[in-house]
Amino acid sequence: MAQRKSYSTVAIIGSGFGGIGIGCQLKRKLNFNDFIIFERSPMLGGTWRSNTYPGCGVDVPAVLYSLSFAPNPNFSRLFPDQSEILLYLEKVTEDFGISPHIQYETLWESAHWEEKTKTWILKMKDAQNETTFEHECKILISAIGRLVIPNSFKIEGQDEFSGEIVHSAEWRSDIDLKNKEVVVIGNGCSGSQIVPAIVNQAKNVYHFMRTPQYYVPKPLDRWRFSNTLKWMFKYVPFLLVFLRTLMFVYLESSLKQFSLDVSAERQRRKVQAKSRKYIQKKAPSRYWKLLTPEYALGCKRKILDPGYIDCLHRSNVLLTNERITSLNRKGVVTESGKHYPANLIIVANGFRTFHYPMTVTGREKRTLSEHWSSFGGMEAYRSTAMTHFPNFFLLSGPNSVSGHSSSVFSIEHTINLILKVIKPVLKATASEVEVREEAEREWVERVQGALRERVYADNCDTYYVDQKTGWNFTNYPWSWYHFWWHSNFPNMRDWIFGT
Repeated sequence: MAQRKSYSTVAIIGSGFGGIGIGCQLKRKLNFNDFIIFERSPMLGGTWRSNTYPGCGVDVPAVLYSLSFAPNPNFSRLFPDQSEILLYLEKVTEDFGISPHIQYETLWESAHWEEKTKTWILKMKDAQNETTFEHECKILISAIGRLVIPNSFKIEGQDEFSGEIVHSAEWRSDIDLKNKEVVVIGNGCSGSQIVPAIVNQAKNVYHFMRTPQYYVPKPLDRWRFSNTLKWMFKYVPFLLVFLRTLMFVYLESSLKQFSLDVSAERQRRKVQAKSRKYIQKKAPSRYWKLLTPEYALGCKRKILDPGYIDCLHRSNVLLTNERITSLNRKGVVTESGKHYPANLIIVANGFRTFHYPMTVTGREKRTLSEHWSSFGGMEAYRSTAMTHFPNFFLLSGPNSVSGHSSSVFSIEHTINLILKVIKPVLKATASEVEVREEAEREWVERVQGALRERVYADNCDTYYVDQKTGWNFTNYPWSWYHFWWHSNFPNMRDWIFGT
């Protein structure tokens, strides 16, 4: 029986903000419809589909956590929860006619460049019947998100534990918290959101942390947008655009804190003092040391307090930095020998950020891992393109994240760059487009050099940096103004177009 084959000019992997966003812009800006979006899950949403744990929400103001061409007047508050972000993505998908382009429950296993045809050959797998098939395309775009694949959790005695262990990214709606002894492992953004969201249901919550975080108040956390205000968002011309611009400028003003110069250090100290004051005002004194970091502000992303600090006063919540050494049938055992009972263990230990679960082979049979090894670490020119990989682009790629603003902004403007360089291929005036190797190497050197002069270089065990090599594969070292300019007005001499 012959293997099933399919074709589209453009193939997009993933249906989160990146996949949906570029689908919309292909239709809006180029009036182009010959594309398909492959999604491994039964529904769209990416990060906001995968993460449904209690308390899950965004830490960037709603007006910026949306696509500029699809403003949303219906968010209920300044920092929406997961369900509202997912609803927004679903509405954008419907409004821009993207739904017919999505093929669900289809896994991308590998891709290789075919020099003779100037196309990518993708090996795909149907998750429903386990059959594989080939898909051919001219342009391949990976829109795989960073916060989807959870870090593993392995510990002695795990098989003996009689309760349930679940990662925050694998939460299920049928998990019962009522009167349970719950252990939460990890105190990053996810862990800090989960604890206050479950304390009213759980019998006890034991929160295990490793590194202190900077907590600051979440602005207007209890305020809800009124119907009148939502009406104004919808019908008053340019109101949302004005608010979006105002918020963007305000957040950009905090970028200077990430430098290592003296003036930036003074600014960081002010915010650090604000965080300490907040902790000493709101948290039980026995926890002050556990809630006071010693590393520089910005080395890790600060946490807008979702009610976590207040809930530490509750009698059924305990915070500890004791190291868990093993599990037994009824709970966890720490380094001191103390036993904590548990019916449920929630693992909030983060994600395999920038882990690309695929095999991509470019020109001259060069693999992604070989390419990155030759450069010293994961990288991409302007966060999206690599030499030897023609017509292949990344969204949410290496060095596309800020520590101070919205990742949706970088996704949207990377899309603008991709559209500019693939347009000749879509119009058949070129067969391929590839970044020049010298341009990519120069770019990588500039990025890594600039990052060594930013606060991310502080030794704080951040997920931004490969802890073995010190290579920062996450952060963009300059402003979003800089990102916007170079994405929308690219240096076309850095690109090679083949005929």
